[in-house]
Amino acid sequence: DRVFFELRMDTTLDLTSSLASPEAVSSGAARFPPGLNILGLDDSDIARQSLQFHLEREVPDATVAMYGKDTAEVEDFKRAALDSGDILIVDENVDVPGAEFVGTTIV
Repeated sequence: DRVFFELRMDTTLDLTSSLASPEAVSSGAARFPPGLNILGLDDSDIARQSLQFHLEREVPDATVAMYGKDTAEVEDFKRAALDSGDILIVDENVDVPGAEFVGTTIV
């Protein structure tokens, strides 16, 4: 199987912010505020690992957590999303042992 991700995000940079220093802009760190809690839900282990790796590399000041190994993790994701999720990345078709979920109905 081949897994493909495409993420597009329109952002604007607040040039009055201290985050908009020339160093921050050139490093890409100004794209996201520090301290974000990014949560991902996917039933594919490879997709979860890849997404976590890339998010941690591209948004180093964020806390990144992946879910979707089983039904219990889907429930954990729901709780975490409501409690502390700033950015949620959800697979549209989550097929875990014993259940199938549609991503847009999970959150």
